[in-house]
Amino acid sequence: MNGYITLKTAVFNGITYPAGATVPPDAVLPSRVPTLVRNGVIKEIDNPADFPESGSNFPCESVLESIKVNLPIATENGIMELPTETEDIVTVVRILQMKKDEAITAIADVDSEDALIVLDACTKAQDIKKAIREKVRVLGGDA
Repeated sequence: MNGYITLKTAVFNGITYPAGATVPPDAVLPSRVPTLVRNGVIKEIDNPADFPESGSNFPCESVLESIKVNLPIATENGIMELPTETEDIVTVVRILQMKKDEAITAIADVDSEDALIVLDACTKAQDIKKAIREKVRVLGGDA
């Protein structure tokens, strides 16, 4: 298996692949491949000659369209609308799916205060909240 070609715009691992883009085999969960093929989202590629020529439609991190989404964050003073970049949302969702120890380690690599605010609002785990406060302190914000 050499990968996939998108038949429709799709997002895998936080990267947007426009229709006709090549997708590496490790970007798609194996359990999802049959459904994505059946629904006409991707086509499997076995022959490297089936790939588009180098430089045409090859996805990269910059392909991910960055937009701001206003997330409602509950605070002591009510609901705050926090404009959050799509990359930050992807980071938060990725961390929320981790085991506690993995999440605490991953938080050390987060440099976005917005991502930390959203993560703090979405978790009740005190160990994770403590790691978030420490990272905010390191970034120079209010903990």
